[in-house]
Amino acid sequence: MPSDPAPSSDPAPSSDPAPSSVAALRAVLRERTGPDADVDPAPLHDSSPVHAARLGDGTRVVVRPALDDGPGQRALTAWARALVAAGVGALAPVDGLPVPLAVPGPDGVEHRVVYPFVDGRPVHLPADLALLGDLLGRLHAASAPLADDPALADLPRFAWPEHDAASVAEDVDAIAGVVARLGLPDEVAARWADELEGFWDAQLPRVRDAALPAWPVALDVRAVNVVVGDDGPVMVDLENGEVAPRLLDLAYTALFAGHEAGPAALPDAREWAVLRDAYLAVAPPLTPAERARWEDALVYMRLEWGTWMLTEGTDDAEWADPARRGYLTDLLLLEPGRWAL
Repeated sequence: MPSDPAPSSDPAPSSDPAPSSVAALRAVLRERTGPDADVDPAPLHDSSPVHAARLGDGTRVVVRPALDDGPGQRALTAWARALVAAGVGALAPVDGLPVPLAVPGPDGVEHRVVYPFVDGRPVHLPADLALLGDLLGRLHAASAPLADDPALADLPRFAWPEHDAASVAEDVDAIAGVVARLGLPDEVAARWADELEGFWDAQLPRVRDAALPAWPVALDVRAVNVVVGDDGPVMVDLENGEVAPRLLDLAYTALFAGHEAGPAALPDAREWAVLRDAYLAVAPPLTPAERARWEDALVYMRLEWGTWMLTEGTDDAEWADPARRGYLTDLLLLEPGRWAL
């Protein structure tokens, strides 16, 4: 999920045209924080109702959809507050408002969460790979002791996929279409087909059954989800967070740190070493099982998450962007061994 770009000014005046959902949110914020509260009618993201806003006392905030109507969101909030207390760059909901915040909607109550607005600059890649690796490592170090924290009991748990021959066939056909679109050799599609069809007897059981260390992880540490403020980098989007093997989180960042952020290629071996070394300097030490399963974790995340990004997750306009096209092409061509652990 992309991060919240910094608006160039305070939220637009309430006289501007706004959808009913924005008017309802504005009314709730005014009722709870004061008559000067306001909401920018234009969402920060085309695909999600995320809005910049201002509370009654002038505090700048960002309002996001809640994870759910209660337990999961409260567990996510407990995790975020634990990270903030540990001095890790993360966002917890603002004090003084319910979590989640109930907002009347046309189809019933809609649940929102109000977060502080972060002033800062975006992450630039590859220049900031060490910054991302350090942030990921600190997130893991602060989260590992929380694996059995009862306050996080309702945080989502990672769900391993179940075999579905029909969906595998659809993925094989979709990847073949992408390969043809890019004019790449047929061997590229054949390799993905072999991996997708062999996934259930290869990478999945090797990763799933390895008893890898698991605790709350973000599964979304990418350049577009981090803002570099005065006190360092801040992860502004924990909504994908769940209890999962941290090795998958590291693999996710290796693969997708630059997704939607501008680079025309994945990190090369030297750039990866910068991210890796920054991570290892502050993260809990990797276990022998994690080191043994690293390549399997990379293939797992490439097939599970990368296939979606290459097919359903990218539209024609995005494919027309040379940098985005280059990044996804590199993902298609990625060979084992580029990122030694």
